[in-house]
Amino acid sequence: MFIYPENLKAKPKLWLWQLRDISIIGICMILSALAVCFLAGLRVTEPDMKNSVDQYLDAQRLMDLRVVSTLGLTEEDVEVLSRQEGVELAQGTRR
Repeated sequence: MFIYPENLKAKPKLWLWQLRDISIIGICMILSALAVCFLAGLRVTEPDMKNSVDQYLDAQRLMDLRVVSTLGLTEEDVEVLSRQEGVELAQGTRR
């Protein structure tokens, strides 16, 4: 059921109103489908982007992890961190 102006009596114009309504619904469906496809593409490429960033960080030898403590870290803490599996270099700094 469509709501049209009461003074609209010309029947030939009614099919134009219906065509307009159908086209608006069609445009909304097309935009929704594009949004779903775009988001699905982003979700599929997420693992590839993570792997690429990890490879780049490894190639540039940038830090992967930063450990911060409110009370500060001692030299013993830095040594414990450096003995962890997969850690190439652990460094203590002061700010």
